[in-house]
Amino acid sequence: MRSTLVVCVLFAACAREGPAPAVTPALTLPPEGARLRISQRTTTAVPGSDDRIRVYLGDITRGQVQLTLAEMDGTTLIAPTSVKEGDALPFVVEKGRYVVTVIDLKNRLVGDDEAVLLFTAGRSERSRIEALIAAVEAAEVIFIRNDTEHDAADAGAHLRRKWKHAGDRELTADEFIHNIASASSTTGRPYRIRERDGAMVDAGDWMRKQLAAQDR
Repeated sequence: MRSTLVVCVLFAACAREGPAPAVTPALTLPPEGARLRISQRTTTAVPGSDDRIRVYLGDITRGQVQLTLAEMDGTTLIAPTSVKEGDALPFVVEKGRYVVTVIDLKNRLVGDDEAVLLFTAGRSERSRIEALIAAVEAAEVIFIRNDTEHDAADAGAHLRRKWKHAGDRELTADEFIHNIASASSTTGRPYRIRERDGAMVDAGDWMRKQLAAQDR
């Protein structure tokens, strides 16, 4: 009789608690990230999500599109956001940090417009470079390029132009510093920075310190 009573008590307790809620697994992504090609006005499963996370795209118009990311239970990971090529949006799944980057938006004369998205774990290299250029634009220093002084805003704009000129080649933040932000592509002379106290440093060294600080 006692054993029957214990079983009944345990069964009742389990019934009250109900089944354990399903937990959305963290994304399973390769080190280089996973690309997703998606047509406008469609909803598609995110790579590595076991079909539990969906991305929705609106109309691609004038180089922009509204992007939404949500779990199947309706939990919003990224609220509807207008994005363009190069934008990188962070989101969190099961305390894991991820980034979706807009690689390409295509307006086609024939057929559906589509986008190419890149899902990566942690911070994307594009977002690291964007943050680095933002740090350049906010710095209270003088940038010296081929013996000509430039303020922070001009230096940031120059780096963006060089980055864009690099084309479709995907650079890491370290490669961006080494190949683009450290020296003149015409003369080969290193860029220099004069800090507020008058100290002169190589731009490459200065930017590596900025990158290390933002990665902490």
